[in-house]
Amino acid sequence: MTLVGRDQEIEALNTLLRDCTRGNGGMAVIRGPVATGKTALLRVFADHAADAIFLGAGGHRTERGIPLGVLDQLCQGGQLPVAIATELLERRTALGPLGEPGPPAVSPSLARWSEGLLKLLTELSEDAPVVIAVDDMQYADVASLQCLSYLARRAGAARILTVLTECAHTPPADRPLRAEILRQGNCHCIP
Repeated sequence: MTLVGRDQEIEALNTLLRDCTRGNGGMAVIRGPVATGKTALLRVFADHAADAIFLGAGGHRTERGIPLGVLDQLCQGGQLPVAIATELLERRTALGPLGEPGPPAVSPSLARWSEGLLKLLTELSEDAPVVIAVDDMQYADVASLQCLSYLARRAGAARILTVLTECAHTPPADRPLRAEILRQGNCHCIP
């Protein structure tokens, strides 16, 4: 698949992937209005990242209230090795019900789960870089966004790249959390 007129955006993502391959974890947020090709750009990038372990998920307005719904998609999407997916789901089950989104702070149990996820993904990234791609971040549940933010803040030298798409005109599930994601030093906005 090719996109006409998106060479700069694709090159920006490819550069981030090359940096990730060298051990510089990062994050990119592809932003734009509705129907401007964000999802298509993400799909083309997935083709470019063929040598990476590509974990994809998507937010949906009707699932915004399901805690860790987006992260569950990443674990259950069939892209992870079975042993790692099983371990993550067992740890996820041990969290129990998360209920309604809590305060802006990450709960201790979610932080422990996020740390376990980071450890497993870091080990996985020793074989190949890991790309976590979430389409329609504005519809992602708060707990998943907290976890993704946690991962991005700590990815540092890990070969993990997180790529999110966001509709610029749709309010996010949690404005302060979205702002925190965009403020991170390793976050690159791609309009």
